[in-house]
Amino acid sequence: AARAWLHYTTDTGAWKDRVWESTDADIAGTRILAKLPARRPVVFFLTLTDSRDATVSTEHQELAK
Repeated sequence: AARAWLHYTTDTGAWKDRVWESTDADIAGTRILAKLPARRPVVFFLTLTDSRDATVSTEHQELAK
């Protein structure tokens, strides 16, 4: 079975110093659904691991303040 996750940070500054959090995302057919935290700014990306344990990710997205 496939699994999906949302990975995000609400930190700013150097990438290497940001704290990242992960939460489960829902798979609905061919879509992955996840709720973003209310706190901004947010940088996020999604990952999907399939039944072969192969993992892919989206490019990161950055929301404006």
